[in-house]
Amino acid sequence: MRLIAVTCQNARTVTPHAGRCRRFFLFGDGGGPMVGTVELLQEEVLHAAPLGPEHPLAPIQVLISGGMGQDLYRRLSARGIQVYLTQESSPEMAVRLYLAGAPSLPCNDNSGCGHDHEEEAEAAPLPETAGHCQCAHGHSGGGGHQHCRQHKH
Repeated sequence: MRLIAVTCQNARTVTPHAGRCRRFFLFGDGGGPMVGTVELLQEEVLHAAPLGPEHPLAPIQVLISGGMGQDLYRRLSARGIQVYLTQESSPEMAVRLYLAGAPSLPCNDNSGCGHDHEEEAEAAPLPETAGHCQCAHGHSGGGGHQHCRQHKH
């Protein structure tokens, strides 16, 4: 059975920022109900931790998210994990769309994100190697992604 992880930071919907997500819903490839959850420690988030054999998400074959940076996309692909990006908010429906062969959104460094990150400005800056997101919420603060401190754009 193929194991599919979905980013669900808020425990309700498919969320963007896969590299920062700590909560994942797990599904099998039969399109049925959720089969489990994974809660990562802060030091285990995909942005910061290598996805080695001991990582809690190591068994997955597919990661569904509302967005992720190209660096994470490349690292997951190198491990044989298929990435599926979607604007679908329902985790169950996102899995069904993936299983039905619906096309994935592109992972794009120039994508706009759509929500305001000003309240996140106090977040610690990320290392220069941080990726970019493909999220569906726009940034404020003039220059779009340049002022987002949640993740490096």
